[in-house]
Amino acid sequence: ANVRTETGEYMHALPEFDPLEFVSSTDTLYALSMEGPDSTAPLTTALIGQVLAGAVELSLKSRGGRLKVPFVAMLDEAANICPLKDLPKWYSHFGSRGIILGTFLQSTKQGVRVWGKEDTDAMIAGNTVIFSLVNSAGICRSTTSRASVPPVAVITASSTHGTQLSSAL
Repeated sequence: ANVRTETGEYMHALPEFDPLEFVSSTDTLYALSMEGPDSTAPLTTALIGQVLAGAVELSLKSRGGRLKVPFVAMLDEAANICPLKDLPKWYSHFGSRGIILGTFLQSTKQGVRVWGKEDTDAMIAGNTVIFSLVNSAGICRSTTSRASVPPVAVITASSTHGTQLSSAL
């Protein structure tokens, strides 16, 4: 499509990303960023925010205010590459709209750094938040106790030198 400014000036004829069109499709979006001074996290955050806004807009147009086919957003390294300010608040609201969020964090500390303790705790308490298993025995214990499920994770490692490391929850 030929893209023009409000005054009618020609800009380009390249395709443009339309969040509402994307949400309506079966396409997949992988938004990547690195930490550091050259990070594109602000752009990634804006992009993911627009996609989620598109999902909400589509749900409002859907029967009963809920998407017929759920929209799933898996946000890996969310605290680093798309630290959306309102993410913790969106969880309960989005579920009723057929928008399923899954957030992957390295630790609760990472979530607290971005969203604060209260919002991170709320996100963990009733939603899909997944942590790296490295150094997360406390998370595993906390999660299994809330779910009334006995912990079963056992980690064992050995080397060719005969050294063994074993850990159980």
